[in-house]
Amino acid sequence: MIRLCADTNKPMADGYVFYNLSENGMDTYPEKNSEITLLCTYIQTGFVSGDSDDTNYVNNMCANQIFGLAPYQSWKAIKLNIPKVTHKCALRLLDVFDWGTKRLDNRDDEWEMFFDSSSGWFCVGDPDFKGTINVNFIENAIATLNSQGEIKALWIKPVFRDDISLTI
Repeated sequence: MIRLCADTNKPMADGYVFYNLSENGMDTYPEKNSEITLLCTYIQTGFVSGDSDDTNYVNNMCANQIFGLAPYQSWKAIKLNIPKVTHKCALRLLDVFDWGTKRLDNRDDEWEMFFDSSSGWFCVGDPDFKGTINVNFIENAIATLNSQGEIKALWIKPVFRDDISLTI
């Protein structure tokens, strides 16, 4: 189990998530680096582990980006009920992890991707899960957590741009 929390002592990550239609993927602008990623389907949420560039470890184990392939042809078109934001702050891992990628969903039961064209919101995971903790951790992204701190859905309202290439 990978547990996260809303760290109200730390600010949201800088930047925003964009979707490049010609490359079928999402990325964060400005470009970010992360050492730890949580993967659901092919969407990754990146976390910084804290290093020499972060001398005060202000962003230690906090999410700083979203990236990954998400072909819009595989999105299920539905009306989404966007969760009410309960916290506007950093999304932090509660446990310390080594660098690398940790998978949240199961290869045999990958999370589905949904899109509401009327609102512009994208969701990977369970769009019907009513979390009590909904963390707006980057300008246009929300993580819905259950009471144990597990991500049940990742909500993104991507900015559609083709003028920036993906860095994945």
